[in-house]
Amino acid sequence: MNSYESGTQKVIPAVLVYVKSQGQVLMLHRKDGIWNGLGGKCDLNESIYDTAQREVLEESGLKIDVNAFRFLGFLQFPNFKAQQNEDWLVSVFIAHPDAKALKDLKMSGGPEGDLRWVPAPEISKLKTWPGDRLFLDYIEKEVPFAGTIWYQDGQVVRHRVAKI
Repeated sequence: MNSYESGTQKVIPAVLVYVKSQGQVLMLHRKDGIWNGLGGKCDLNESIYDTAQREVLEESGLKIDVNAFRFLGFLQFPNFKAQQNEDWLVSVFIAHPDAKALKDLKMSGGPEGDLRWVPAPEISKLKTWPGDRLFLDYIEKEVPFAGTIWYQDGQVVRHRVAKI
């Protein structure tokens, strides 16, 4: 029996969504100073598309049709939260909301942090998770990708990220 079957290691399914409009990406400036796309953990019996839709709504107020989310990639973070024995499996999406949906956007005051539109080429200049630099170019160019990123003490110690 392996560590997942025995329950000593958990797998946390999550989503990461990059909302794009007119050459810009909606980024979340978290309260810890890190910039990130929108997203979070999947709820029980929730599809990754439903999670993407719900998380974007919760974090931004945007009511984006589930069909407007395009799956772009998959990221594995082994032992991401080592103290909790958690591996994270993250489905990455992009979404291009229509003008109607953009009217509901709430830029500040959310529980996760404040939102800001950032020109796509400038995202790499923001303070992000160190591993984000390994896939942000794929996000900007909307190239499908997959990867595994190993962290230790907040730093990338190993990685494999490639287009698919």
